[in-house]
Amino acid sequence: MEFRKLMFAGLALSMMVACSQDDELANGTNGTGTEGDAYMSLSIEMPNTGNTTRAIDESGEKHEGTAEEQKITNLLLLVYNANKGDELQYSHIYNAVDLRPQAPNPGDDKSTIYTITPFQIESGKKKVVVVVNPLDGKFTDKSTLDLMRNEMKLSQDEISKLSTGNHFMMTNANSLANQNQQGEEIADKQDGLSNGDYYQDGSVAVDVQGTKNNPTSVTVSVERVVAKMEDQTANYSIKVNGKEDVVHFEKVALINGNTKFFPIKKIREQGDRTNDYVVDPNFEKQTEETINDFYSNKFENAFNVQNGENIVAKDLSTENRASFYTLENTMIAAEQKNAYTSGLYYRATYELKGKDKVTNIYQYGNTLYDFAGLQEAAKQLGLNLNSLTDESSQAQFYAIGVTKYEKGRCYYTYWIRHIDNQNNTEMGPMEFAVVRNNIYKLWVNSINSLGLPKPPTDPDNPWKPAGNTPDELIPVLDVTVEVSKWEERILDHEI
Repeated sequence: MEFRKLMFAGLALSMMVACSQDDELANGTNGTGTEGDAYMSLSIEMPNTGNTTRAIDESGEKHEGTAEEQKITNLLLLVYNANKGDELQYSHIYNAVDLRPQAPNPGDDKSTIYTITPFQIESGKKKVVVVVNPLDGKFTDKSTLDLMRNEMKLSQDEISKLSTGNHFMMTNANSLANQNQQGEEIADKQDGLSNGDYYQDGSVAVDVQGTKNNPTSVTVSVERVVAKMEDQTANYSIKVNGKEDVVHFEKVALINGNTKFFPIKKIREQGDRTNDYVVDPNFEKQTEETINDFYSNKFENAFNVQNGENIVAKDLSTENRASFYTLENTMIAAEQKNAYTSGLYYRATYELKGKDKVTNIYQYGNTLYDFAGLQEAAKQLGLNLNSLTDESSQAQFYAIGVTKYEKGRCYYTYWIRHIDNQNNTEMGPMEFAVVRNNIYKLWVNSINSLGLPKPPTDPDNPWKPAGNTPDELIPVLDVTVEVSKWEERILDHEI
């Protein structure tokens, strides 16, 4: 599949010409920095969120996101000396009041420019990092570049905070623009990069030589560190294909949410740059320990409510779309198994035609029955129910080859597919993955069979025999998937 260049969505940061109006702010006395012989300045271009949503397709039209997903509350700017071992040379935390909005460009009502006062710094080659809405306790005005390069582990509560309305954390959108197909930088890391080029670590190169009246300008793009999963099904009571039975979808939960990530997106240094490109801390070393890195990794616990709130499970409603924000979760093709793959997990009630939806349902062979129907069929099938009743356990019915669905309850799982390789017999790179700054919108279109009678508990592969991948699951749901990079492309997929 042709690689599509990752682009920022929501914000673009540009160093632009401006006049200093605040010497204290300019000289970084609230952060780190010294008065130097050159000047830089920072501008922020933000899209305006309208009332209409444009279609996302291969043309690359944007999904700007909601106002709450775009807002800048505060901003941490870090500038490192590229010639002195990435020494932190300037840092400052800017608040929203430090941003000065300007009128949109002529004829452009889709963006607004925000500027801050130029700052003074020593001249020379720099690496620039921006953290929008930094997570409390994880970043400071003295953060090192090594911190940005290395993995960070968060609690479930911290993950929730970095995707809180009006406080979505964003960092440099690591770009492949100055890298070849093998992931190698075209220019020397220290000497050959032009202003605005990206280093392998995601920092932006700039050679600062500007004056107070003509500061050096460079562009820095940022992106959200979380991905978004959103169910947009039009009707949650769906007739089963070829039958008059109805499946009522009730709840959805996030399964396998990652707790480890790189603050700046990490690009694989070697390999197929067509699609095998984004690396998370567990990329090539999935183990039992990896499973423990996930929150909401137990199917049987997915719908439990703790302390009056369940942040990984939500009611399904056409009025209020169920959505989840989660950290990036990627892996090599061979490791794309259900134990490690992020997805959505549905709870539903199956209703037989003409029966109440809370009726126990029994499956024998390929036929479904209520208990009275099972009793009648048993006489014809030679099935000995012995002393079993409608109150007997699932295990007791399993013993005679009958599957019992208590009160018709059943479960469906959809593993998030990032790139469809169009080959259901071979796993592709980045096929099952969650990548930051993407929106994964799902529509359940149709049902052609029951789900599972109880939550799947096999950690290696809850749907199929152990050792298989999620590439072709039991075909029970017809799902349309739109993968948007808070700007991007559409994928259609059936599971």
